Amino acid sequence: MTTLSITRGKAKAPAPTMPAPVAPATTQPTSEADRMKLWMTLIIGVLVIALASIVAAVVLILMGKSDLASGAWPIATAAVAGIVGLFAKSPTAG
Repeated sequence: MTTLSITRGKAKAPAPTMPAPVAPATTQPTSEADRMKLWMTLIIGVLVIALASIVAAVVLILMGKSDLASGAWPIATAAVAGIVGLFAKSPTAG
């Protein structure tokens, strides 16, 4: 048999736990290899998104749902434009 305890008033809430502080040295990449990994991850990720949206648009067109495919093209063009923008020279640069 189980017993049920009833308390009157408000129960004490457990004390909130704070996350451990993060050392400033671990918040940003410090070596050139770490920076290169981040850039490659960004570039490859955006290219995968662009290719996936192009494939989705083509498949939707082949299935006869061109109205749905029109939503995938802007994703692909925005991703490609973002990659081009990373490497393009600024018009205000001398």
